[in-house]
Amino acid sequence: YKVTPHIDHNEMFGRVDEALANGKCIGIFPEGGSHDRTELLPLKVGVAIMALRALSKGTPVKLIPVGINYFAPHVFRSKVFVDVGCPVDIEPELVKLFNEKETRREACSQLLETMRDRLEMVCIT
Repeated sequence: YKVTPHIDHNEMFGRVDEALANGKCIGIFPEGGSHDRTELLPLKVGVAIMALRALSKGTPVKLIPVGINYFAPHVFRSKVFVDVGCPVDIEPELVKLFNEKETRREACSQLLETMRDRLEMVCIT
């Protein structure tokens, strides 16, 4: 088997920072891939890092959960229902935790848990 090489994400995170600082929106699929399961896959940490980094730099961020639900997931071009949830409020305490190296992982974990809860509200499982 092959070992996945280390990937430097600094350029990508820098571009996200720049886009958000310029008032642009970005779309993220936090599961990191597509699948035909009825349950959510584990969320990837990148979305939490992006949001908390931006907030720590003073850039306002709104996370809006969007559920893409297919009526017949195994049928090409089947009807789809898109459910848009309410914005996720990110507590200032999480930003403080993120700014400290020792508690950064905890801040990301807490935000991912909140995001998962909110995504489950808009996804049919």
